[in-house]
Amino acid sequence: MKLMRIVMILSATVLFLLVIGVGYEAVSSKVNAEQYEPPGELIAVGENTLHVRVLGEQTERPPIIIEAGSGSFSYDWFPIQEKLAEETMVVTYDRAGYGWSGPNQTERTFDQINEELHALLETKGIHGPYILVGHSLGGLYMRNFAARYPDEVAGMVLVDPRPVGMNQVFHDISPEAAEQISNATVSQNHMGKVLATTGLLRLLKNQLMDGFTDEQKETYVNVAMKSKQFDAMNEEVVQAEKLEYGLANQDFDHLPLMILTHSEPMGFDQMGFSEEEAEKLEEIWLEKQQETATLSRNGKVMKVEGGHNLMLDNPEEVSKIILEVLLNTSEGK
Repeated sequence: MKLMRIVMILSATVLFLLVIGVGYEAVSSKVNAEQYEPPGELIAVGENTLHVRVLGEQTERPPIIIEAGSGSFSYDWFPIQEKLAEETMVVTYDRAGYGWSGPNQTERTFDQINEELHALLETKGIHGPYILVGHSLGGLYMRNFAARYPDEVAGMVLVDPRPVGMNQVFHDISPEAAEQISNATVSQNHMGKVLATTGLLRLLKNQLMDGFTDEQKETYVNVAMKSKQFDAMNEEVVQAEKLEYGLANQDFDHLPLMILTHSEPMGFDQMGFSEEEAEKLEEIWLEKQQETATLSRNGKVMKVEGGHNLMLDNPEEVSKIILEVLLNTSEGK
């Protein structure tokens, strides 16, 4: 009986703290809402409401369309967008569920995501041909966009894009580690929802977001790290694993295609792989980036100083390369 009473008291205490946490997060979100209002526009696209930020003037040069990776959002690209906007129109946006966009209401297939992006551009009166920029998972989305709307694409810059078939590579190298990664991804997103809803993410941001600036931490906590984004991330991962092989044999003819790959290790040894396996995975990642470049007779791979998030680690170099592709495309080179 005594043990049962202790368990009941502990359970009640945990429940009480959770209720307090939920209230704390709700109040904090409301207080900070004005400070973190959308810097762009919110536009209805079908069942979803998408946030889009457009900078620069539309000129004879192609507009640049930027697609963030999984877990990232438009904010991470603002410094690059602002630099490139000196030369042409540049568009960043948040996919449904992400950042300043509303909760996702549709299936997160490649086609659905690109139909929404295309409709968003049409609504804004921004017409191609475009220079497409995609980071990580966003690279797969941009490849799909180029296949769906080939006449509207002038070139692509894929920033450390996720290679097709990496999950199978993980399994071939170490089935145990691959299973651990798969389970951890889902678990982390579910845990993220709990931490965000209960205010623990806000309280523990300094411990959980090591390497971020104070401004980045506050922006992520107040804008991105919400239940709706964790839900969207889970759905995107599931769909990507099912659909990515449909992109394996693409042919972009002579389309300018620049692949930027990281120089610092991805950290596979921190995902359950041994040091030797991690080195092998780094080699395979680069090989697959080179394979991606062969999808175009005008494809190239360039190694850039930094880790996987090159737009954060080396925005100056990423901006420079995108600008070079823009200028070369505009001059017909």
